[in-house]
Amino acid sequence: MFHVVIEKFFDWEPPDREPTVEFEGREIPISAACSLLWNCSDILPSNWRATFTDYDYGELNTYASAARCIKKLITRQNDKMDAFINATIRLG
Repeated sequence: MFHVVIEKFFDWEPPDREPTVEFEGREIPISAACSLLWNCSDILPSNWRATFTDYDYGELNTYASAARCIKKLITRQNDKMDAFINATIRLG
C-alpha cells in the first residue's frame, strides 16, 4: 500500500483534495495511511528512498521515516492552501 501513498503524494496537484487510498475496505487520506506506518521499522526499498533525496529530512531508511516525511510535506502543503484561502477571503 505504501508505494501507492508515495505515488499519490507526488502526483497530487493542490488545490485538489488530499488523495486517498483504500485501507481495510474504506478510503482514507494518505496522511492517515502515513500515521499507520509511524513506527514501522521495516527497511524502505532503495528505489523508494531515492524519491526523497530532494527533501532534507535525514536518513529515510524505514517506512516510518518516509511516512513521517510525507506527513510533514502534506501538513506543509495544507498550511499553504489554508493561507491562500484565508488571503483570498480577506481580499474578496
